[in-house]
Amino acid sequence: VNPHGMVVAARHGLKLLTEEEIRARYGKKAWKHFDSSLKKLDKNPAYKEFLTHFDTPVQHVCALLVEYYDLKGWGKYDFWPKVLQAFIDNF
Repeated sequence: VNPHGMVVAARHGLKLLTEEEIRARYGKKAWKHFDSSLKKLDKNPAYKEFLTHFDTPVQHVCALLVEYYDLKGWGKYDFWPKVLQAFIDNF
């Protein structure tokens, strides 16, 4: 997200989205879930923000899960609570 709140880079699973795919998903205006102060991000279940390098393994696991769900045709990405619990249990 750039300083104006517009999505300029995004992925779906492991695939980097093209500019056209980003425009189709997010439009050409400020993303409604973005607060430019970065003090608050809406807690929308449709996305998860990763804020530190400690989140890097989780990013990769989630990207792989998106790929797997797409492969299986499951559509609803409902794995986040299980992923979060697994990391809590391990650390």
